[in-house]
Amino acid sequence: MIKTDNLRIETFTKLISPNEIRAQIPVSDTASNVINKGRESFCNILNYKDDRFVVIAGPCSIHDTKAAMEYAGK
Repeated sequence: MIKTDNLRIETFTKLISPNEIRAQIPVSDTASNVINKGRESFCNILNYKDDRFVVIAGPCSIHDTKAAMEYAGK
């Protein structure tokens, strides 16, 4: 049988799992509190307990918060 798969792949690098990342870099109390508060706020908005408006837009990571706020304002 002639090989047809992965003909242009030179190497494979195994990525670590999310559990391995969590073990190596545990979440801080501050980060945990921010995540919890954000989730709670979002749930309150979805359940009409908070009258704010939610917009979900990309990119999925923001490196320039000033530009992001300017874009959001438009």
